[in-house]
Amino acid sequence: MDAKEKENRSFSYEQFFSMALELLCIADDTGHFVLLNKEWERTLGYPLKDLLGRPFMEFVHEEDLEKTEEALKSLAGGQEVLSFVNRYRCRDGTFRWLEWRSFPKQGLIYAAARDITWHISSKQELERFRDVMNNSLNEIYIVDADSLLFTFVSAGAQKNLGYSEEELTSMTPYEINSPRQRRVLENHFKDLRKDTEKKILFLTDHYRKDGSNYPAEVHLQYLKREGSSYYLGIVMDITEKYKWEKSLEESEERYRRLAENADDIIYRIELFPEKRFTFINKAVERVTGYTPREHYDDPDLGVKLVHPEDRPLLEEGWKEKSFFNRPIRLRWITKAGKVIWTEQHNVPLYDTKGRLTAIEGIARDVTERMEMVQRLNNEKKRFEVTLYSIGDAVIATDARGKVTLMNPVAEQILGIESKEAEGLPLDDIFFTVDEEKRESLENPATLILSQGEKSVYYPASLLIGKEGRETLIETSAFPILTEEDDPAGIVVVFRDISEKRASQDHLIRSQRLESLGLLAGRIAHDFNNLLGGLFGYIDIARQHFLEKDSERGIEYLDKARSIYERIRSLTGRFLTFSKGGSPVRKRGDLRPVIRKAMEMALTGSKVSAKAELDESLWSAEFDEGQMSQVFINLFNNALQSMKEEGRLYIRAYNLGTGLSPPPSLPAGPYIIVEVEDDGEGIPAQYLKKVFDPFFTTRKTGSGLGLTSSDSIVKRHGGAITVRSTLGEGSLFTIFLPASGGVKPSLSEGEGQLFRGEGRALVLDDEPSIREVTGEMLRRLGFSVDEAKEGAQALKKIASAAQAGSPYTLVIADLTIPAGKSGKDIIADIRKIHPGIPVIVSTGYSEDPILNDPQKYGFTAGLFKPFTLEDLSRVLSSLRGEKE
Repeated sequence: MDAKEKENRSFSYEQFFSMALELLCIADDTGHFVLLNKEWERTLGYPLKDLLGRPFMEFVHEEDLEKTEEALKSLAGGQEVLSFVNRYRCRDGTFRWLEWRSFPKQGLIYAAARDITWHISSKQELERFRDVMNNSLNEIYIVDADSLLFTFVSAGAQKNLGYSEEELTSMTPYEINSPRQRRVLENHFKDLRKDTEKKILFLTDHYRKDGSNYPAEVHLQYLKREGSSYYLGIVMDITEKYKWEKSLEESEERYRRLAENADDIIYRIELFPEKRFTFINKAVERVTGYTPREHYDDPDLGVKLVHPEDRPLLEEGWKEKSFFNRPIRLRWITKAGKVIWTEQHNVPLYDTKGRLTAIEGIARDVTERMEMVQRLNNEKKRFEVTLYSIGDAVIATDARGKVTLMNPVAEQILGIESKEAEGLPLDDIFFTVDEEKRESLENPATLILSQGEKSVYYPASLLIGKEGRETLIETSAFPILTEEDDPAGIVVVFRDISEKRASQDHLIRSQRLESLGLLAGRIAHDFNNLLGGLFGYIDIARQHFLEKDSERGIEYLDKARSIYERIRSLTGRFLTFSKGGSPVRKRGDLRPVIRKAMEMALTGSKVSAKAELDESLWSAEFDEGQMSQVFINLFNNALQSMKEEGRLYIRAYNLGTGLSPPPSLPAGPYIIVEVEDDGEGIPAQYLKKVFDPFFTTRKTGSGLGLTSSDSIVKRHGGAITVRSTLGEGSLFTIFLPASGGVKPSLSEGEGQLFRGEGRALVLDDEPSIREVTGEMLRRLGFSVDEAKEGAQALKKIASAAQAGSPYTLVIADLTIPAGKSGKDIIADIRKIHPGIPVIVSTGYSEDPILNDPQKYGFTAGLFKPFTLEDLSRVLSSLRGEKE
């Protein structure tokens, strides 16, 4: 065998050595590791470089040092050591039990080991012993020294021999050994009895139950323990050992064929003592056009075919160890003059002096890949040109959410240059908050890359930039998907919509002013008409009283009063759109309010209306004026939808706690009012907008009727829903919280006016209100004083208390622009007269006092304008509470 063949065989041995599943190693005669396979790294956790050249005794457990030394002495004496067990330290500080098979040769120790830790760690000693024996790499026999009968035969031996454990325990070693070896075996037994420290190694043939035989290498020794004596035989079936060399030769040939026929170029080039190729496969000819023979003949050919511009990288790189830690891409010039790209992986080989003696490597033609990269780079450049020319801001990230690209518009909005942003997490430069709640919004990179969202869209949010600068933006984000639909990053597109929002706000304000102007004009027209009727009726009534016709005079005053009710409803409709509008709720029956609204809205209409109002309808707490406006708005909306011809259905019934209100409402009892028409219906695209302010599809509409109705019902703790089919009509449903039980009928005497006594004080900045309220109180039995602002009222209350004739009632205006109001002096009133009834009155206010007067120190509340009956009813309720 020539030197070249030996080197090639060595190359194949090393490959086979690294693939073995057992721990294989070679140590020198000083006890230092010379060569180890990869199984050591997997078992002990140390990188192979940390083991090579180190004494293996450093890793042996201190309790096993002595017996390991004994085993080394045997090896030094030329004896093989089989089934030797000791513990080796792992990188994490733990120990693994290893079972060894080793033999010396030419100053080196060749060894193979198995990790048997799991055998040794068994909880029961006997089971542990049997496991170790039965799973040993070798056959283990224990023979009674007196009877020479087997007392233990390992499972491996049983299997190899073909006998059962019961059969073997009735047999002697002579029956499984070669008959020619009987006399030799008898002598071994006698010799061992004479010298208990002696161990005998010999070869024999073991015969199976089926008559076949196999070569066996036997380690025999004599042992005495606690009065008993036995022979321990450790036997290795060396059939495989005989085949090992042949197998290695076959493996060498097999791996050579694999290397020769691989698609990649595989090579080995020696640099010392002389530069030469010792192996290169046939793929080199397919890739470069040069044959392996040409490389063997010219050791510098591997460098010559490298492109001149890349050659210094290769020649200088070999001098640095870091060169071998990464793949290297080089251009080669083929024999035909074509330039190709290759990617090489090189492994350096050093001698004991640290000199680089050889290089083994693999080279692959990556021309197609590099051309693809070039195409992608070109596409990227075109993409960048596009990004730099569009008006939207764009940010791209990688799969980790780190910025890879940013166009100039994004730089301008964010206030950061692209080169500063590259490599930063998107969170660091792109932080947005909710426009209204000011709560931070989830970053698009987190939503798409971590949570798997397909896209992200924020129609309006505030981008917080440098120094806290806020920019109103619209944002979209989408994943960059690979061929496997895995996100390789994201693209975030956003634009500054501050100017757009300002234009929209200006347009909305203009539309609102136009709508309010239209609404105010309509209300002014209706208001003037009603005032004309009101003053006309009053004038006619006056004439009748002058003519002593009081009966007709009262008739026209009643008509004037009905006009007054319509005026109050009209002003309530307009006030709903002012600030606040908190309802002044009283418990009552909703049915009269519905009927009255029907009368007001449907009078003179050709629409056929049918009302089904449950007689057992529960009572509710509501503001009569506001709820009346809700029903009038819904009835008017239905009339306009039907063009004043058609059928209108009004239903009112109870919704028990077992049934479900809309999701926006809590569970509980509700009163349901349905208003259904058979008009033209509402297009599906408009259904979600019908309650939006100023939304209308009619040329003459203000777009405020349904909005105000929705606002009023929500303030009452309820909701309005709509269902409609185009061409078939609409159904509006009101859910109003019930207060429980049917409204009780009027008790006897409830319709009579209250009769009071004592002194009353009226605080109001409007003279007519003071006069009218004072006259009402006088008719109810009070003597009345007036005050036009709070300081004056306090003086009168204090003076009356000091004089011993305190006021028994105070009615105070909630707001007085030119002085102190009722809410300004209520605390002082309570200091002077803690128990005096103080009724607060107002026309309309955003202040919640009228909803809960007692919470703010008042006794009750009155909504302006009020009648004598309203005042009487409030005073009666105060007397009932007091009693």
